[in-house]
Amino acid sequence: MKPQCTQLLDYLKTGESITVLDAMQHLQIYALSQRAGELRRAGWPVISELERTPTGKFIARYRLIAV
Repeated sequence: MKPQCTQLLDYLKTGESITVLDAMQHLQIYALSQRAGELRRAGWPVISELERTPTGKFIARYRLIAV
């Protein structure tokens, strides 16, 4: 598994969710959707949910679902 995927998985395992901005600022991951896709293909239950920002735009928030 790529180092960024491992870093993202460790973060998500804490129970936190993450947006693209959070990933860029805290984990230096600039392609969050691709890393989340890699985790999904590896069998991890990563989901994304759309969230509306105060300006009315939609962003994706990623998290692990409890199984």
